[in-house]
Amino acid sequence: MKNSNHWLQKLAGADGGMSEENITLKEQASIDTSYKSIKAIIEKARSSAYHAVNFAMVHAYWGIGRIIVEEEQKGAERAKYGKALINEVSRRLTRDYGRGFTERNLWYMRDFYQTFPKVNALRAELTWTHYRLLLKVEKEEARNFYMLEAIENRWSTRELERQINSLLYERLRTSGRWIFMCATSRKRRDWKVTIPLSV
Repeated sequence: MKNSNHWLQKLAGADGGMSEENITLKEQASIDTSYKSIKAIIEKARSSAYHAVNFAMVHAYWGIGRIIVEEEQKGAERAKYGKALINEVSRRLTRDYGRGFTERNLWYMRDFYQTFPKVNALRAELTWTHYRLLLKVEKEEARNFYMLEAIENRWSTRELERQINSLLYERLRTSGRWIFMCATSRKRRDWKVTIPLSV
């Protein structure tokens, strides 16, 4: 292993000769084990930090959506108020924070709040892109189905989009049978039909 050899060369000396700093193979193996353990800790911390930051942003977008909806309601008597509000907020946020706050994204945040009005129902397993894809699913039952499947099977956003575009929910519903293909183990199991079979 390259890293291990690097450690060994540093401890043994540039010429690789014998010295009091030489380490035994057993000691080298112990160093390798310690390094792997430390690396695992760092990777876990990075992953946890990524998910924490991602979920914090999902919460932030939900909060932005809530403010937009509540502000829209104040100007409900003027039909153009909502559009003007989003236009101006987008302009200021883009000026202050850069990309990511286009009018289109703010409309998504508005729809996000309206579609998922309970903040404690948001799931840390899903990214903002997951939620944006779910917003395109009009039927609540179908949206909940895709959301739970994405969580249970750890679907990437690409996989979620593929399943939505393939109309998985509709196909299973009309078949009269829930068959779930586990993304990891590829084992099939039958699900009890819990929704009407009529289309």
